[in-house]
Amino acid sequence: EELIGLWLTKTGASYESTAALFLDFAQAEEMEEPEPGEDWVNLTDGTYEIPLDIYYGTGSGQSTINRPFFEEQAKVEVSEGKMTVSLGMKENGGKWVTGLKYGTVGGSSGTAAEASEKDESDNVLTWQFTTDYTEELIGLWLTKTGASYESTAALFLDFAQAKEMEEPEPGEDWVNLTDG
Repeated sequence: EELIGLWLTKTGASYESTAALFLDFAQAEEMEEPEPGEDWVNLTDGTYEIPLDIYYGTGSGQSTINRPFFEEQAKVEVSEGKMTVSLGMKENGGKWVTGLKYGTVGGSSGTAAEASEKDESDNVLTWQFTTDYTEELIGLWLTKTGASYESTAALFLDFAQAKEMEEPEPGEDWVNLTDG
């Protein structure tokens, strides 16, 4: 229970400031770790749009390098304890994600995702994979145009913000042509 010395350098400053940090252990409260899945939303079977974010491969902080390749939302189809995740992709600085694997955050390798939609230049617009239902971070391995290595990332799906997608009634989205 001693003071901890801190030396801080502020943006644009040419000097360090000093401070002391005091942790009041007498007021400390033990936090309980939730059981895996205890605090999950647990979506029912259906199709959802879910906001996503891309973190560094360790799951610590937003990845400014990999985030620009991904659309803002993922499409997630939940069925019988599985989920199929569709990730919309976009070009970033003339580069595309040319390979994508998924697996456990911090793992050594992943399973190849499927390129489910491409444009006329063969760039992948949507990567898709099916896995057991989880609301944990999902590890990603990305290969980009011109790169000879994989970069790692962690996919965060914000299940609390999931919006169920409505399935159109048969014929509801048809164009009815008249004789003529």
